[in-house]
Amino acid sequence: MKLSRRSSLAIILGLLTLAVLPPAIRAEDGGDSGDGGDGGDGDDGGDDGGDGDGDDGGNDAQEYYSGGDDWLMAEVQYSGRDAITYWTDYAVRPKACIKFKGSDVVVFTVHDNAPQQCSDNPVGTYYTPVSTFLQAYLSQLVANQMDMGNDDFALPGAAEYAQCTYTTISGEPYYLMAGCADGDSKAIAANIYSDDACQNRSAVDGSDDTNVDMSEVQIPFGSCKACVAWVDRNDDAVDDQYYENKQTNPPLCSRVWAEKSKCRSKCKRLSSEKGVSGGWNGADLLLLFVVAAFAAGLLGAIVWQRRKIDEKENGLLADPSIHHKEGGTRIPEQRLYQAFGGTFSFLLLFAVFGASTVTWFIILCMNVVLFGYLLKLVVEYSYLPSDDDDDDDEDDDDDVDDEEEAKGSSPRSMS
Repeated sequence: MKLSRRSSLAIILGLLTLAVLPPAIRAEDGGDSGDGGDGGDGDDGGDDGGDGDGDDGGNDAQEYYSGGDDWLMAEVQYSGRDAITYWTDYAVRPKACIKFKGSDVVVFTVHDNAPQQCSDNPVGTYYTPVSTFLQAYLSQLVANQMDMGNDDFALPGAAEYAQCTYTTISGEPYYLMAGCADGDSKAIAANIYSDDACQNRSAVDGSDDTNVDMSEVQIPFGSCKACVAWVDRNDDAVDDQYYENKQTNPPLCSRVWAEKSKCRSKCKRLSSEKGVSGGWNGADLLLLFVVAAFAAGLLGAIVWQRRKIDEKENGLLADPSIHHKEGGTRIPEQRLYQAFGGTFSFLLLFAVFGASTVTWFIILCMNVVLFGYLLKLVVEYSYLPSDDDDDDDEDDDDDVDDEEEAKGSSPRSMS
């Protein structure tokens, strides 16, 4: 078929455009368009459609294996528009394990100031399959042990379930792989599948979780993990690339970053920690409990001091004018309880919803106010007259009377 001159010209221009266009741009465009199908999922359609797995930008994570257990020695090389070259100051905090878009995933945050123990605002919140996160975490454990010279270190048997593993249950063939534990967003379990790719969930006796002990390979949810952990090493025992590789390719952070997806509104709602905000860790909760207990102790001391003042004012030897003068300016005890209860309720509300800054501000202010009021009561109590003062006054009056009687009787006695 003979082409027209216009058609021939268009084909030639198209071929020239493809030849000149940089390969990286063609790959990135193809990756974004290909991953766009991730966006047809309910609430996150608009959110994840453009980002979806498109956080990877079409740049594939390259895995290179060596050693007996391939996935334990995985090294991930990744480049893209959000690539991180050096992980020295970064940290990862796994938040929760949830079922999202038909898969079990770990939701985690990435922080760029590791010394702050993930207390700073995160770079972002992401998710990745449980198996991916667990494999990366176990790889990091192996790397840390090797750095410390523990060449004989061996992972527990449950580590095999980081991959899809064949087994039999009551004589029936099944496959097991790590996933989210039922009823606990802070634990993983060995889930049951019917296929060798661990895509189709199955159940035995009404449960898709097994009783396999996964305690020794649990992901440390809520714990901040620095991407690079330094140990003392003899420089003569390592090659020139040791320190470079340690900073550029930490197994945990580099792998989950390379295979992450953006956790948006629906994902964040599902991963929000019930009862306690995701911003609190164990140390924060302990300190918060201690400070709250101190505030409660101050309130108890205030009530006790007020009652001491009342008893002293109402004593038979106390000045009756003091009670009217001082008692009228004192906060009624019932209102004191109401103010403390209302403040504590607001504190608890902010704590549950993760407003850690506001929570600390409220509880510290509450302690300062209570301590100031207690100090006022102590000073007030010290100025009240005591029974000893009244006894001293009476003794002084008796002495005066005796002197007056002596002076009045002396003239009569001389006469």
